Amino acid sequence: MGSGLINYDYASISDGVNHMRKINSNIRDQVGNLRKQVQELLGDFTGASAQGYDTCSQKIAQDLTKSNEQLDTLAGKVHTGSNNMNDRDRSQSRRFQH
Repeated sequence: MGSGLINYDYASISDGVNHMRKINSNIRDQVGNLRKQVQELLGDFTGASAQGYDTCSQKIAQDLTKSNEQLDTLAGKVHTGSNNMNDRDRSQSRRFQH
């Protein structure tokens, strides 16, 4: 039977948050590169197909940006939750030191 204790590995949580933020940065860079490449391709590409391609690429960029924002929000919540639990653990442990 378990001890009933919950142990948090704050260093691993922090590493996970940092990894999520690094992925976010990479996604932002890729979206920027995608937009640049699309604009370069559209320079010589005209007509209905070009408009369809541009619309599609904008939708993809918007979806990626939205997903990135959600991941960024999640990383922030995990970070805040971890900090709050760490602060609570320290506060509770001080009660037993007196």
